Amino acid sequence: AEEYSHLLGQKLIYLAKTFTSHNKIYVLRLAFPYEYIRDLQHDFEVGFIFVCSIVLTLFSIIIAIVLNHFSSPIREITRAILPYSEGKGLSSLEALTVKPTSHDEFSILAKTLNSLAERIKEEIKRVTEERNERDAVLESIAEGVLAIDEKGLISYANSYALQLLSLPQDIIG
Repeated sequence: AEEYSHLLGQKLIYLAKTFTSHNKIYVLRLAFPYEYIRDLQHDFEVGFIFVCSIVLTLFSIIIAIVLNHFSSPIREITRAILPYSEGKGLSSLEALTVKPTSHDEFSILAKTLNSLAERIKEEIKRVTEERNERDAVLESIAEGVLAIDEKGLISYANSYALQLLSLPQDIIG
């Protein structure tokens, strides 16, 4: 209970508790100054807010570290495959590297993308070699060769055809 004590001239908090000892009932009564209890309550609230602030700050730092750890492989994979989406040459494509201790889905994805990149490089090399062979064969023919696509645009002309028809070198397309 809260009561004002005229004898002490201040507000007090009273606490009474009954208990039994040796078959007798006793009452324990305590009185605390109200200001003392208010100070304790204030100190507890400030301490609680301080501890909560520290825990929240540490939690935020840990979350940032964990998110950075899990998103770094995604950033690495995105950085490595960006040249594909920008249409840059194969010379700018890099192999994906994920930490060697990593055996998660990101490292599996990186290995798969590296394998695809190698297959694409090999396929482009094969197609380039075939085109170079075709160009060499068509250039060695003594007749003029002119290839036209379905839109009626010239897609290939050997040097003999350009000379024979008096066409400029940039006629393709």
